[in-house]
Amino acid sequence: MSDETEVIGLLHRYADALDRRKWEVLETVFSHDVSADYAGSEIVSGRGNLVGMIRGYLDACGPTQHLMGNESAAIDGETGTVTAKMRVHHIGEGRPDLHYEVFG
Repeated sequence: MSDETEVIGLLHRYADALDRRKWEVLETVFSHDVSADYAGSEIVSGRGNLVGMIRGYLDACGPTQHLMGNESAAIDGETGTVTAKMRVHHIGEGRPDLHYEVFG
């Protein structure tokens, strides 16, 4: 398996973990010193903090679907760049009439 394929598989595990609320899988997705910038609206450092922020949003949410496509990865030794397009649909917990959709 190529490094690029492995990284794209990592993205798919991330999306699946979110939709299934399998928070322990995120331990295998993020390094302990991860840093995430959500379009400047929220910057989070550390795996525990990032998983906590994600759970803060999704634990109170109903079903979600994180769809990913147009993935590309360029690996150079121990570093790399990966991009993917996402379409995420959220339904309100106990309120199927509430919907929130995100593109990124």
